[in-house]
Amino acid sequence: MLYFLYGIVNQELTASQLCLELIYNVIMLALLSISLLNYFFRDNRKSFYLFVGVLLCVLSEVINVSNMYSIGRHFLSVVSIALSVIGFYFLCRQTGFVDEQTQDVNLLKDNC
Repeated sequence: MLYFLYGIVNQELTASQLCLELIYNVIMLALLSISLLNYFFRDNRKSFYLFVGVLLCVLSEVINVSNMYSIGRHFLSVVSIALSVIGFYFLCRQTGFVDEQTQDVNLLKDNC
C-alpha cells in the first residue's frame, strides 16, 4: 500500500514533502494495524469502535490522496470528508466506553 501511495505522490512533491508524506502514511497504517490487533486481543465494544474509527479515517486518507494527486473529482472529496466525519464519530464514541477487561480486574481486586 505504501508503494502504491509513493507512486502516486512521487511526481508532485519535493523531497522534504515526500518524506513527511511517507512518515504520515506509515503512522496511519501502523495505527490501523495496532487497532486491529487491539480488537483481536480485547474483543469488546471499545476496541471495535476504535478499529472502525481508525479504518474509516485511513480509508478517507487513501481516497483523499487519490483525489488530490490523480483524479480530482468533487464526489471523491465529499466521500473522503464523510468517511472522516464518521470515523471521528466512532473515535469520539469509543472514549465513552469503559474497557471491560479493566472493569473485571477491578472487580477481582474488590473481592480479595
